[in-house]
Amino acid sequence: MEKVDASPLAMAKKVFVLAKTTFILYQTIKAAIAWRRSKKPMGVPAQMCLVFSGLIVLAVCVYKFTSKAIGPLVAL
Repeated sequence: MEKVDASPLAMAKKVFVLAKTTFILYQTIKAAIAWRRSKKPMGVPAQMCLVFSGLIVLAVCVYKFTSKAIGPLVAL
């Protein structure tokens, strides 16, 4: 397994996953800020939903790079 993790394709996949996660988090937080500035009554609930979604994306990314135990996966 260590040889597989050290291969160039595995490293490229890790970089891609981190870049994609960073991009999704950036766009989600940007949208949450836009909703916060909105005068509509749905602004605050939409902001909370977007922040929660961003936390889920971050938790899944952290799970991918840590232990593969089933407990955290069930919680996610």
